[in-house]
Amino acid sequence: MYNIFERVISVGEFNLYLEHDFMDLNKYINKERIPKRGRFIANNIKQEATQYVAMMVKNKHEMIDKKCDVEFTWHETNQKVDPDNVAFCCKYVLDGLVSGGILKNDSHKYIKSIHHYFQKADVKAVTIKLTY
Repeated sequence: MYNIFERVISVGEFNLYLEHDFMDLNKYINKERIPKRGRFIANNIKQEATQYVAMMVKNKHEMIDKKCDVEFTWHETNQKVDPDNVAFCCKYVLDGLVSGGILKNDSHKYIKSIHHYFQKADVKAVTIKLTY
């Protein structure tokens, strides 16, 4: 017989709600396909979204340098867009959390899991929950 137990030493949590209309994957790809300038336009879209998140989280929490479980709840006004196209926007958010000083990095060393949930809403938004 083994005596097995789990002990949680300290669990931290960071929650963030952002009302923002992030560009989904289909629209992003369409921007990339614009002849000659597409990749620059798409890069600007990504940079602007990342900077928006970074600005919203700056100085809101100390840097998390532990492995995190990341949970996204996408509040969508239009449920015609496929969930995987909406979930693509997590790239903007995670990069913004790194730029804003909340996450040390968004590599496997610091991200344990990513979960996505989807809700119909009146306003486009995302709720992000980091558990560490």
